[in-house]
Amino acid sequence: MNNEHIEVIQMDMEDFDHETLPLGSKAYYQLNYDSGMAEQGILPVCVIRGYSKGPRLLVMAAVHGDEYEGILALTELIPLMGPADVQGDLVVIPVVNVSAYYGGTRCSQADGKNLARSFPGDAEGLYTDRLAWHIRNTFIAKADFMLDLHSGGTHYAMPLMVGYDSSRNSRASILSQAAAESIGVEVIWGHESIPPGRTVSAASELSVPWLYMEAYGGQRIRQNELEAFRNAVLHLMNHMHMLSEPIRWVKESATSVSLRLTGDGNLDRSDEANCEGLFVPAVRLLDEVRKGTLIGVIYDWFGCPLQEIIAPSEGIVMMLREVPYTKPGDGLFTLALREKD
Repeated sequence: MNNEHIEVIQMDMEDFDHETLPLGSKAYYQLNYDSGMAEQGILPVCVIRGYSKGPRLLVMAAVHGDEYEGILALTELIPLMGPADVQGDLVVIPVVNVSAYYGGTRCSQADGKNLARSFPGDAEGLYTDRLAWHIRNTFIAKADFMLDLHSGGTHYAMPLMVGYDSSRNSRASILSQAAAESIGVEVIWGHESIPPGRTVSAASELSVPWLYMEAYGGQRIRQNELEAFRNAVLHLMNHMHMLSEPIRWVKESATSVSLRLTGDGNLDRSDEANCEGLFVPAVRLLDEVRKGTLIGVIYDWFGCPLQEIIAPSEGIVMMLREVPYTKPGDGLFTLALREKD
């Protein structure tokens, strides 16, 4: 963690510009926005500019406030790196949605909206819409690459994985896939199409290549996933030729990809519960299932089965509901397809 004395610069979001920071500098900011609104926003940002110009990498965590793996990975990495370590610009937002973070919730406390469904945002909208607008226009639009760190959070469980743009219909998508192969995570999930409202859909619209990462979640940080997140940032920087001394930061070659998946990655289309009860999974993450496989059962208080959850098709289990208590409409599982050779 950070034992150095740091000065946090208070600044209005409208006045923030990466380019005003001299080359060879490191700065910490608390950006304030919409100070005249009832729901004033703040955003913590660290910028490390190397002594020479190069790519600008944007790394973000806590778009959802109950996803802690990325936050800790970035807060551990930030103090270790300085301008001499970086070629280009590293822009880090350890907590994107401060309102959700304060509440330990997936959605913003200010208005109940999901930031990851609110892009491109609206400068005149509610809190979450305004936050999306600022993130898109102040940060994503000015990046050469974006990495967005997620996890299953409170209610879902997901495997450690990297998602990327597999459409191959643009230079950005080609760069996205190449980066996914080099980041050191065994499971990668390619998306030929991107549902709207996401950080990654905003990046695609701006022709900015992107990756996102997922981890198990459950409001607990697992050491192997924390290390994987931290190493993924370093492997990505190495892939982008942003490390002045790669051998200092990347001790081992990146882990090879062992499972390539395809699908739209839209958790909003997860198969849902149709009753209230206790969901008990019958499968595990990354299990390969066939059509008709029993995914799990919802029970009542006395152990009587209320609903059997059946796989509608073949696939790999990529999400399972983590919280047993389940209400009608709650998403229970998501499948992806193994990429064909």
